[in-house]
Amino acid sequence: MFRLTTIIAACALLLRAGVGTVYAGETNIDGQLRLLQQQNEALQTQLHRQQEMIESLNHAVAELKQAGTQRDRELQNVKETVKEPEESARSSGGFNFGKINISGEGGVGVFETGREGAFPNAEFRVDEAKLFVDAPVWGNVYAYAELNLASHEASDVYLNLG
Repeated sequence: MFRLTTIIAACALLLRAGVGTVYAGETNIDGQLRLLQQQNEALQTQLHRQQEMIESLNHAVAELKQAGTQRDRELQNVKETVKEPEESARSSGGFNFGKINISGEGGVGVFETGREGAFPNAEFRVDEAKLFVDAPVWGNVYAYAELNLASHEASDVYLNLG
């Protein structure tokens, strides 16, 4: 009987020790659960802040895109306004051979200065004659040549390149 009581007491002690371990484990699980809840709340707060930041940045990007689109429209209007007079000016005078534009200008008149001037007798003469050639080279870069055939300042023909 003593043995049976000892065995029962030992079993009771083992059972109590096992239950104690379970209770200790449950206490540890409760602490871990609280820690996980706190971490979850912190992560949710951080996620909420990040969402607000993303929304703010999306709003700023949308405003920049809208301003850029408006600026692009204004630049396009300016380009069209500037381009139209240039095209009409080029097509109004001279000969246009594709992208090469040839034009000129000249002046004639009757000159009489009296006996002591350069033209003592009344003369009808060419005062100025110029020939212009321009062509696009690359993008907004143009080659330009001016040939002065006659000028009242000089008696010879000379060529200016630009």
